[in-house]
Amino acid sequence: MKIGICDDIRDFCDALEKDVQAFIASAELDAQVVKYYTGADFLADEEPCDILFLDMELGDITGIEVLEALKQRRLNTVVLVVTAYSKYIDNALDYNILRYIQKPVEQERIFSALSKAISVLNEDYIVIYDLKTKAKYKLAFREIICAETKLRKIYVYTADQIYHLKEGFKSFKSQLKASYFAEAHYSYVVNMNYIKCFKRTQIVLDIGGQEKTVPVSGDKQSQLRRKYAAFLGEDYEA
Repeated sequence: MKIGICDDIRDFCDALEKDVQAFIASAELDAQVVKYYTGADFLADEEPCDILFLDMELGDITGIEVLEALKQRRLNTVVLVVTAYSKYIDNALDYNILRYIQKPVEQERIFSALSKAISVLNEDYIVIYDLKTKAKYKLAFREIICAETKLRKIYVYTADQIYHLKEGFKSFKSQLKASYFAEAHYSYVVNMNYIKCFKRTQIVLDIGGQEKTVPVSGDKQSQLRRKYAAFLGEDYEA
């Protein structure tokens, strides 16, 4: 997951980044934070952000111009406007932003906004091309139970079907933005909603009433247990 902060005031960017990083740590998210000090810098980045904190006055262009560019590019970035200027509210709301946060901001509001943004991403979807049926499918993230790669193919499991894909696994994983996805092994990504049993070296998934065992690699055991504990709302015990 990629979270962007676009604001021409560097001190504010740094302060906001600390709050965002605190949220990432508390939620055990696999996310990076990127700061942009001009609208041009943000628009020049070819890798889109999943979540964007956007100021309305950026020095070079306005936040409205950034929102228009996102609209033209048809990007599904979840936008959280953070500004000291209320005069942009009406125009910004035309772009279906998620939150309009007035400066100065408190960490509690940032956490609340990020929680809402994550819930929006969790309800997103992916479009895949299945090699077996030669057809395209739109899969909601919540439908995907797990995905594995073997013999240069990707197998995506849902409750009632297995889809066969031909693409790089790293690229495929980067499209799974929902917070409940986790890597158990370099060859697997799993939806934690479907974990039936979690052991030290393996997890058992419930796939339409059938069990599927997925190995947990040694270098991912601790991280996955922390992430799963956070997902369940429990304290992590080593």
